[in-house]
Amino acid sequence: MYFQVDGLEGEESMFEATERELLEELGIVVKAKRDLYYKEISETQDEYLLECEYISGEFGTGTGPEFSNDPAYRHRGNFIPTLVAPEEIENLRLLPVEFKEQLVQDLKNKKF
Repeated sequence: MYFQVDGLEGEESMFEATERELLEELGIVVKAKRDLYYKEISETQDEYLLECEYISGEFGTGTGPEFSNDPAYRHRGNFIPTLVAPEEIENLRLLPVEFKEQLVQDLKNKKF
């Protein structure tokens, strides 16, 4: 499982933020195992793609604000969690593009 996190809360680590976000947004408990890719966006913003291990929970049962009809999130469109097979990743719009390209290549080379 691979997931991007938009922001950290308080003193939490990127791994803790990922675990929290996946529980809030997808309704599943995971263990963030390792960072796969990193990109510095600006002096104050970095992006990571993390590998996570599924522990428990029902996918798609998240209770984050994206599911509450909060007007602050309407401009983002509908949030519909979807499981995707690894071989389908190259057909997705996944950003940043560098992460997608490296992930597709690593999957083809059976790196994971």
